[in-house]
Amino acid sequence: MVATEIISITSGAVAGLVTDSILYPIDTIKTRIQSTRTILKSNLYKNLFSGIPTVIAASAPNAAVFFLSYEFIKKLNNQSTCPVITSLAATGGEISACLIRCPFEVIKQRSQDQPKLKLYQVTMNTISENGILRGLYRGYFTMVFREIPFSIIQFPIWEHLKKNLKERQNNEPLKSWQSAICGFFAGGTAAVLTTPLDVAKTRIMIAEKGSFYYSGSLIKSLGIIFQESGIRGLFFGVGPRFIQISCGGAIFLGVYDFVRNSMMA
Repeated sequence: MVATEIISITSGAVAGLVTDSILYPIDTIKTRIQSTRTILKSNLYKNLFSGIPTVIAASAPNAAVFFLSYEFIKKLNNQSTCPVITSLAATGGEISACLIRCPFEVIKQRSQDQPKLKLYQVTMNTISENGILRGLYRGYFTMVFREIPFSIIQFPIWEHLKKNLKERQNNEPLKSWQSAICGFFAGGTAAVLTTPLDVAKTRIMIAEKGSFYYSGSLIKSLGIIFQESGIRGLFFGVGPRFIQISCGGAIFLGVYDFVRNSMMA
């Protein structure tokens, strides 16, 4: 039997790469809607794959690290599906994964926001303006504070739905498509509830010197967005985000379970 750690890494890597590649255009549209730039509707759908090399480079290691941490913490607690344990496992996974994801996310979102620039130009501009560490890790803590609530909502719901579904079919193992359906509902719920944090993260990551969002403060950014656009502003891009994350949850968690079960067979 393949080692549990290898199974977690491989399953997470494959699931992350497949999901992010398929849904990347929707992510680009969401980022542009959330941006402070005025983007014409005719330009909203142009160059939808701007910055995708960053996703291809980051998706596999990011998802692998997340699930390695997630399964490790669950293993310490005898694979418990208790909401507290799954929340702790998801939190540990996100903190670890964001260390890998953040630099790629910064460049990705800036590329999506400025599609006329080449990827290397966006990267060099980011580093020259802010330095390597401050530039590439801009918005790291905001990203963590977005991902932790997201995962605390998503993964307990996912585990709970799977557990209930399994009990309904006399504890027969779930098929991958059943896990995917659970992932759809879990991801969609978490996506809608954490959209304000996602809007703030986007504004901070693409902020230029002199802008209100350059300080990197999550609370300040949320306040500015609310002052400018009210509740509606806090939910900019909620439609594309719901589509991306609910479908992403179905694909990601479905593929993860499929690869994991295949390797454990």
